[in-house]
Amino acid sequence: MMTSENDLPEGSGHVCDIAKAATAELDARGRIIAWTRAAERLLGYPAEEVLNRPAADLLALPGDRARAAGGGPGGGGG
Repeated sequence: MMTSENDLPEGSGHVCDIAKAATAELDARGRIIAWTRAAERLLGYPAEEVLNRPAADLLALPGDRARAAGGGPGGGGG
């Protein structure tokens, strides 16, 4: 299990390995797989709390979460 970008092996291929800005990297399912220290400072969530969670849980407004999950208009759920 990954913790933060500083714990990733060098050359792991994550954008967050080299990012100096607040950056989150998502997998194809929309789950956070990398999170920079700048993102921790900006958004207040340490990497341990966000990795492997759906990005919509943290980054979308409450009313937009259903659409991001595919359950509402424009979200591909119907």
